[in-house]
Amino acid sequence: MDWIQGPLVGLEPGPDGEGAELLYTLMTHYTQPQFIYTHNWDEGDLIIYDNRTLVHAATWFDAEAHPRLMWRTTVFGNPGDIYAGEAKSWVD
Repeated sequence: MDWIQGPLVGLEPGPDGEGAELLYTLMTHYTQPQFIYTHNWDEGDLIIYDNRTLVHAATWFDAEAHPRLMWRTTVFGNPGDIYAGEAKSWVD
């Protein structure tokens, strides 16, 4: 997994390194039941979320019995002067 092997600036890489230890600590925290939202879908439901601020895990569903329509919208920029002049994070 890249997030274990890959560089976390200033932290030792690898599955037993400081970077992996920090990530496992964070994941153990934010995957606690009080931080998990599970949606029980009904026809006509609409969910809007920001991929930059959550961990998304799709679950299996029967696409033949329950077709779905998905749209993606990308919004450019972050709020605040600190991000002024920020480059796009996607390719046109």
